[in-house]
Amino acid sequence: MFKIAVVLSSRAPAYTGVADALADLIDDVEVYDLTDRSLSPRDAFAAMHDSAAGAVVAIGLRAAVYARDYAAIPVVFSQVFNDTDHGLLGERVRGVSAIPPLSAQLAAWLEIAPDMQAVGAIIGSGHERLIAEAIAAATEHGLDFKYQTAASDRETLYLFTRMAPAIDGFWLFPDNRILSVAVLRELFEHATRRGVQIAVFNDALLELGASLSSTTLEEDIAATLVSILEAIQRNGVDDVQAFTPLHGIRIQVSTKLQNRLQSTAGASAGASP
Repeated sequence: MFKIAVVLSSRAPAYTGVADALADLIDDVEVYDLTDRSLSPRDAFAAMHDSAAGAVVAIGLRAAVYARDYAAIPVVFSQVFNDTDHGLLGERVRGVSAIPPLSAQLAAWLEIAPDMQAVGAIIGSGHERLIAEAIAAATEHGLDFKYQTAASDRETLYLFTRMAPAIDGFWLFPDNRILSVAVLRELFEHATRRGVQIAVFNDALLELGASLSSTTLEEDIAATLVSILEAIQRNGVDDVQAFTPLHGIRIQVSTKLQNRLQSTAGASAGASP
């Protein structure tokens, strides 16, 4: 494969982990860190072009925005949720999903909540692709899907309180435009009172009361990036779809829910026939 320039928004583990996994799959990889003050972003991209890199992998929003503006070679970005908000996709720019496949998450969720019938979500603008995936996933698993669009954190909370009586589960997508720490706490408290399970995409939120978290796998992201890069090398950017979904998923169930499930299983096993 041609040489790849990997651009990191920062040295955050979520970004460096993908870069490391990518380096395990590609021989010729050169990594640029945008938090390195020795080069300006413009100079960093000039260095990439001088190095004869065949494509750029931009990891994180900051890297993706600079790659869109400065790269003269094909770009594939990852670890960006609100890509449409920044107009990242373009003639030479392609993207990879920032979250694992929703159908796989629903399958895992239904294993611990088999009586679930309706799932809801509240999301910011520009996520038609995500909504379409959620509808398809819910339909596949025989679930009703309800959603609303919010423009602020307080509107998210308002819409959730209205939605909660009609749903059993709630997808909390990582849209920081319509969420805040204060609203998250209120939302989780209301969900607990209403008996609504919440699924998240960050393990840290399990402590607030989420039932389960689904996160991406660095190896899966890297493998997906490689498949796109190989397609670009064969036939150019035009033959690559604008946005590529992931395949892998890691599920973490909250300790509280695990204990409850174990208690229920123990009670069932000990019951007389």
